Amino acid sequence: MPKITIAALRKKYPHPRRSINPCYGDYCVGGALCQEAGIDRNFPDSEFIRDALLKVSPEINWHELSDDHREHIRDLLTETIGANDAGNFRLAWKLLGRALRWEKPKAGAAEQERGAE
Repeated sequence: MPKITIAALRKKYPHPRRSINPCYGDYCVGGALCQEAGIDRNFPDSEFIRDALLKVSPEINWHELSDDHREHIRDLLTETIGANDAGNFRLAWKLLGRALRWEKPKAGAAEQERGAE
């Protein structure tokens, strides 16, 4: 379970901005997570957001994840940045929420899915 929810993060950081012409104190959606994790980046790249994610979601053990799982999380964070930069903050929060709630699929889940088809 993450140390903070998206609802709590949105309440604490209610006004994210696009990275175009930021003013002092502005932040993006990923920057809100970084600030919450103690990482001083208001407009971070996906690696800083990943570091923040790992701080607030200690159950995600990056080094134990498969390449596919790490890639999936990276994609969510990159898409979060893209949505934020497009001004679609609702989608950016939603994508970041997926990353925060990410859980490693249980063993055998892919086989179960294939068997259900």
